Amino acid sequence: MPINRLLERETFDASTANILISVFEDILRETHMERADPIATVIAKNVIRFAHTGERNPVRLHERATEFLRD
Repeated sequence: MPINRLLERETFDASTANILISVFEDILRETHMERADPIATVIAKNVIRFAHTGERNPVRLHERATEFLRD
């Protein structure tokens, strides 16, 4: 699932939404993951969840959203 669909239900400003999309796309590219992969949806939701905590730094969003992959 593309992160764009999830962001439609959110109230992030355009600048923040662009950061979240960029982080998500970078993760997919680095992991060679397809958007249809169920894990991609988990990652997208994580990116959004951490953004709700106020995180806007792309590097930290990336790290936090994919933390569970390293376990």
